[in-house]
Amino acid sequence: MAWWTLIWRGKKQTTLNIHKSHNEQEIPSPLTPARQWLESEAGRPFYWQSFTPITVTESLYIGDPLSGPEALQAATLPEIPTILTPWVFESGEENDSFFAHTNSLIWLEAQGTLPVSKEMLIEFPVDGACIGVFSERALQALKALDLADQRNESFEWMIAQISNQPHFASPLNIPPDNVPAFIASTGSDGGFAAVALYDRSNRFSGILVDIAGRSVDQCFIDKLLPERHSIFQP
Repeated sequence: MAWWTLIWRGKKQTTLNIHKSHNEQEIPSPLTPARQWLESEAGRPFYWQSFTPITVTESLYIGDPLSGPEALQAATLPEIPTILTPWVFESGEENDSFFAHTNSLIWLEAQGTLPVSKEMLIEFPVDGACIGVFSERALQALKALDLADQRNESFEWMIAQISNQPHFASPLNIPPDNVPAFIASTGSDGGFAAVALYDRSNRFSGILVDIAGRSVDQCFIDKLLPERHSIFQP
């Protein structure tokens, strides 16, 4: 049995303790124009959490890591190399434990400038109610670890890094060399998309994965922007 299955089984059997993860960081820094716009469009009284930056020197891989390394799909970025800082827009604690710390969206910030156009990178399915973000180096580390799935301890690193609550976001340090990656819960399975956003100067602002859509109509925020090619002609 693959260790991905063991992780998910263990998560479902874990008592849900609603508390702030030790991996989450209180960020006093001012909002970038991109995050300010995303927050306004989401229309929720949530707050931002940032996580360990990911250095991308080749492709970026996004998908459901609990389904195995082969489920991660490659997204070709407009700028290589680049550093992306994962941000999650999530709620605080609520009365209903299932909705506590709900993740509204994932924002992988590059420039963080005000978006005016978009470009689809990849669409991907989620079967384990979570999304992972991996560099090429992190993917290779994940594949190497997956080959060792007969070892009882091979999956314990992920369990230790994900907080015991129904919704989570966390950096992942893949053993044995602690290669950085990132994971966040979606609250449900389904299809998602990673969309590159650009500012009025055609600069790469970042990558949006909208999980919940706008509070007013559940419309995905990237739907509000025109296609990049319709604004910037080659």
